[in-house]
Parts: sequence; structure tokens; C-alpha cells
Amino acid sequence: MPTTMTPNPTLGRIGAHSCGAVWANVQNKHGAPAICTWSGDSLLKYYRATGDRRALELLTDIAHGVPQYISRTDHPIGRMPPGGMCERVNLSAWEGARNVGGSIFGSCSWVETAALLTVTQLPGLSVRPDAGLAVAFDNVRVEELSHTGKTVKLRLTNPTKFAADASVLVESARAARRSVGSFVVKSLPVIHLDAGASSTFEYSASR
Repeated sequence: MPTTMTPNPTLGRIGAHSCGAVWANVQNKHGAPAICTWSGDSLLKYYRATGDRRALELLTDIAHGVPQYISRTDHPIGRMPPGGMCERVNLSAWEGARNVGGSIFGSCSWVETAALLTVTQLPGLSVRPDAGLAVAFDNVRVEELSHTGKTVKLRLTNPTKFAADASVLVESARAARRSVGSFVVKSLPVIHLDAGASSTFEYSASR
């Protein structure tokens, strides 16, 4: 029997995309807004130990995807309250209008936990001066990276309509391999950027 497709399901109406969604399992056939009850910080540890950028790129996509699935007062998703997140990322009603399809059935605690862990366990930016690499897990943009000796200069822009406080992990490849798993996000320096603002910051890089 043919299935009637909904042209504008809930996530489609808010302009959500699926990049960074994590495949739940073969049986469920859908993506989820994050890794189940997890920030994915071991992908960062793996990158720090090996320098494998594929792990860094994967984690960046996942972390960047999370905020768009959080219901807010100015960005409601279905009937979920502010702060709510559904465990499904469906951009179409492929299961049919009477099934889950593109609908948002309510908030799920494991996804909310994963979002909180993403904020508390991952730095806002990971900077590797010796490789000329600066990656933002937070939704800020790195416009420029330069370094001379131990001094690292970053030019950042906050393209969102919210103020940002992004923690910064600056380290060389050698320092990263030596201290994998030892840093604590809340002990890192924090960059504050007002909504829409740009600014330059300087830090000392660990060798």
C-alpha cells in the first residue's frame, strides 16, 4: 500500500540537517542527535594520541549537529518544552503519517544527557599550532590561526545570535600524546564572544 509522504515534517520546517546525526542501529533505520549517553570524547583522545584527523572531523560533525535538535522558546521543535530533545533525526515521514515518520514524539533523557556531556567534556576549540590546525566544536568560526614560538594567535567570529563562551585547548602534537586524557575542560582558558562579534586572542602553546 502506498505511503503518503509529508513534504514538511517537523525537522524540515525548522531547517534541520542530518550531518552529524549518529546511525542508531540497522533495525531502527534512523539517525540520532548524538552518540547514546556519550559526548564522544574518546574520539578526541584518539586524535590526540594518533593525529588521525578523521576522528577529529567525525567528532566535529557530531558536536556541531547537537544544538539544532534542542527545542528552545525561539526555536520550538514539535511540542517539546525548551531544552527538550527527541532521539530521532527524521527529515521526512518515510514511515508514514500514522507512524513515527517525521514526527517528534517527545524528549528523551539519554539525548539530553549526551548534549550536556558534549558541553562539559569537549573543549570549544582544539588548536594544534604545529600543524596549523584549529577546529571548533562550539558554533564559532576560526578565521585565522598564526603562531610564533610559544605564542598562538586566533581570530574568531561568533556567527550565532547568542553570546559564546568557548574553552580552548592549545597543545602541540608532542604535548597531546604525552597527556592524552589528562585535561579537564573547566580548567581551560575561555574565550567570550558576543553574538555576531569577532575578536583576536593570544595564548601560550604547550610543547
